[in-house]
Amino acid sequence: PVEKCLLVIAALAALGTGAAMPLMLLAFGDAFDQLGLSATLPGARNTGSSVTKMLLTFIYIGAALLVGRALSYTIGEYTCQAQVARYKRAFLKAVLRQDVAWYESARPEELSARIADGMAKVEKGLGGSVFVLFEGVGYGVGGLVVGLIYQPAVAGITLATVPLLILPASALMYVLQNGSKMVSRAYATAGGYATEALFAMRTVVALELEGHFAAKYEEALRAVRWVEVRNATVVGTTTGLALSAYLVMMVAGILYGSFTLSNEMEESAFEYVVDGIRYCAYDGDNTPAGATPNTSCAPLVPFEMNCNWAELIGTAASTPLDATPLGGGESSAQLGGPNLTLLEGMGFESVGAFNAYVVASSPPGYDNDGYHPCRMAAKLVLIAILAMMMAGEGFSLSGPPAQLLVVAKQAAADVLSIISRVPAIDSFS
Repeated sequence: PVEKCLLVIAALAALGTGAAMPLMLLAFGDAFDQLGLSATLPGARNTGSSVTKMLLTFIYIGAALLVGRALSYTIGEYTCQAQVARYKRAFLKAVLRQDVAWYESARPEELSARIADGMAKVEKGLGGSVFVLFEGVGYGVGGLVVGLIYQPAVAGITLATVPLLILPASALMYVLQNGSKMVSRAYATAGGYATEALFAMRTVVALELEGHFAAKYEEALRAVRWVEVRNATVVGTTTGLALSAYLVMMVAGILYGSFTLSNEMEESAFEYVVDGIRYCAYDGDNTPAGATPNTSCAPLVPFEMNCNWAELIGTAASTPLDATPLGGGESSAQLGGPNLTLLEGMGFESVGAFNAYVVASSPPGYDNDGYHPCRMAAKLVLIAILAMMMAGEGFSLSGPPAQLLVVAKQAAADVLSIISRVPAIDSFS
């Protein structure tokens, strides 16, 4: 019972370790925001608290990964060694209790190698490394949950491309499992021709069939080469397709997310005018570049506020105005003089007042509680795409340890067939 409880704890620790990995995307989301802010509004500064939050998130997740991995491996190895020791004791007792008839059919000279090979397989299947199976499941499920929670539409589009990854991966697994058998059969055919010629050497020489058999042998060897070339071609092609499938997944999600975000930004746009000050931008670039009390921005064009810009301005509210494009030239004087923050340059003293203004000014057809951030925010799109890719990677990690577990189960069944055998005359009874 104690060991069963320990195994449950190890499995839960491994699941938690895997599930913690996609949580790093939440910290990366803040980094995406900072990069997007700097690229869209040069000179803008994010608050120091967000950077501190991101670093602390990384530290907490790293500590959780360390503790979870250490627990699963340590407990796994402890319970594995305890079970292997019991297997060996039970096997020795079972061998000593058997009757003479069993020894005549059991090939006793192979028993030591049999238990050694079986226990080696059991040890691989029950050791700490096999808990990567649970870690991979936690990793995959965690990625799915993060993607579906943060942006289910993008996650669904990304998942729709998964068959592009499954098909080449299935072909690759088939070739890896059966490729050696194909080569062995081809070599067996060539070996059959050689054996036939050797056993009937006198007949072959008498009938002058050496050339015939040599030609058949060379033809069989050519078949071997073609089988190996075909296997290598399939492996290379399917591996390339599997790798490119990840790019297709990313491109599908990005295209859907970017088009949806672009439409939402257009849907939420309105000309930004505060207290008679009209904000302007360069034609073709909707970055605030100045402000004027006039009704026209010529030669500039009116700046259009949208859900994305509202989020950026709210995030960088305390940035000095002179560090942004809006603070250049005559704009600072028009907006109230130097030493202003970005938020003050946009006409407001507090983020709350700014949020109330954009909500009240939003177009009638735009339905988004709070106006910003956009429903299809760029950060959420990237998180969803990366989460789906991490989910695929996580589930793929479960394959190798699952195979070790199957092999260990088969080896344990072979050993248990001896341990569970009770002879008709039991000397231990």
